[in-house]
Amino acid sequence: MQIPIFSIFLILSIGSAHAQHWFGGRGGGGGWKPPCGPPPFLERLPQDAKLRISEIWKNYKTGSNCENEQSKTREIFHSMPRGLFRRPPFLEGVPKNILEKFEAIFKDRSISWDQKKSKIDFLAQNVLTGENLRKFNEFKAMKAKGEAEFRQKVGREI
Repeated sequence: MQIPIFSIFLILSIGSAHAQHWFGGRGGGGGWKPPCGPPPFLERLPQDAKLRISEIWKNYKTGSNCENEQSKTREIFHSMPRGLFRRPPFLEGVPKNILEKFEAIFKDRSISWDQKKSKIDFLAQNVLTGENLRKFNEFKAMKAKGEAEFRQKVGREI
């Protein structure tokens, strides 16, 4: 049960569109393409993966086609051990039936990533309690701040 929950964590913690692209475009999303460059969550990866991905992108020139670099980056993600990541803190100790509800949202290919984020937020607000809900809300605020900083950074580069 660890991997599907990591996927939910990835959507929330890294940014749904980024995760969708970097991990092979699973799920909905409608063709969103990330900006060229190393993934914004590079520092959260194991050292070996960080070094390999940094090497891929070191000679990239802004404005150039980056499909080759993105493809090689995805290959690294797909080669990483599946059990490498852990469950997000706000889902620790949550009953299996609640975890399955989060997983069902993630696996639903009929909805966009923005809809998934909204549904996950709605579910969290309605089924999580106490410390888990507090951790989710903290996490959501941290994620919103990170996304705003990323949009601002990307806006400056254009």
